[in-house]
This record gives sequence, structure tokens and C-alpha cells, in this order.
Amino acid sequence: MTRVGDLKQISLVQKSKDETKINGKVIETENIRKTNYYIYIISEEDPDEEHSAYYTKMYSGCISIISECSSSSDDCQPQPLVDLTLKPKNTGNARILEDSDIIKDSPIALCYFNITDNHIITTIKCHESFPESQKNQMLLDLYFFRPPASQRIDKQGDNITLEISEDGKNIREINGGLCNIYNNFGSLCTTDMNTTLDSEKNLISYDEEAITIINYDEHNSYRKKKNNKFNRCFK
Repeated sequence: MTRVGDLKQISLVQKSKDETKINGKVIETENIRKTNYYIYIISEEDPDEEHSAYYTKMYSGCISIISECSSSSDDCQPQPLVDLTLKPKNTGNARILEDSDIIKDSPIALCYFNITDNHIITTIKCHESFPESQKNQMLLDLYFFRPPASQRIDKQGDNITLEISEDGKNIREINGGLCNIYNNFGSLCTTDMNTTLDSEKNLISYDEEAITIINYDEHNSYRKKKNNKFNRCFK
């Protein structure tokens, strides 16, 4: 569900573990990222005649990183960046959007986006100095806000198993097969996605486990396991 004026606080915890084997030598890396977002829906529009076959509503919104941390251990504490609700006297290190100098000279973690009612993000715009890598990460995280389960068109061809509870509040999607890479023989990519909605079809949580295994030969391989836990925060 998407409504104009909605302000939702979203929490994402992403854990990833990589194992790369090169000439028999194994290199392992682990990373944990915790990011808290505000997502605010500004407006909605009906499509023009040219685009009416592709969606029925286009929503404009903004997404800001409230706080974030990244570490190789699980005990990192998200540090404040932008808060859309705090008054100036309570901000601490958070940046206040009312300060025109900050908006002008600093790449604040605030971006504007357009998304259709069938979950396609058409544009995302950020401060010109905002790092491209961080914008791309924000874009990927925004897709978790609209979990893909049950939206697939070719479920059989994509090797998808889909389970939906009788009340429609719990959706589980599992898919897997060869990885989408050049020379993918011997590879395996699987994703297990679990979505929980409330009675009005608002997102409560989304858990995803993705596993990638690529075996080049007995001495060279790549394995990755990534877990995403995306939750709506209630106040």
C-alpha cells in the first residue's frame, strides 16, 4: 500500500560473507551493514496515455538515511545522518534540512525518487556530490520496500516456488538455478524470500537469503551468502 503523506521508518540489517579461492588459497571476508531510513510519499499521479499500459499510478517520494554503520562485527552502532522529524535542539550530529548552507554544500543522504504502483523505480535523484556507490546502494535498498514475491510473471520458467498464506499476510518465494553470468556451467544462485504484511497489505518485514556458488575448477571458486532483514519500525 502506498499513500500520499505516509512517513515510514525502515530498518535494514545486511550480512554478507564471501569466500574466494584463488589457486587453492582461500580468502574470506565478512561485512555487516545497518541502515535506518525514512521514506516519505509526496504525491501521486495517473499515467499519461503513452504510459497507461505500464502502470496505473506513479508515486513521488523521498528517502533519507537516518543513521548507518558498517563493520566486520555485529556490534556496530548506526551513526545519525539525517532526521526528518527532530527539532534543531535535539539533533546531535544529525543534519537539519532547514539549514540552507548544509543543503547547498554537503552531500546529505536524501534522495528523491519516482516509483510505479507495480514497483518499478523510474528515477532517483540525489545531491550532485552524493557518492554514486551510496546512491546505488540506496536504490537497491528501496526495492526491498516493495518485495518482489508474487510479482513474477513467468514463475514456472524462472523455477519459482511460491507459498501464500490463506489470509495473504505471509508470502514465501524460493527461486534458484544457474547464475546469470557468462559461462555459468557449474554455478548455482538461489534466493529465499519471506514477506510479512499487515491486514492492510503494508510491509511489516522482509527477510531474504541469497546464496551464490561459482566453481571455476577445483582450485578456483567463489561463494557468497547474503542475508537481508528489512523491517518497518513502529512508534
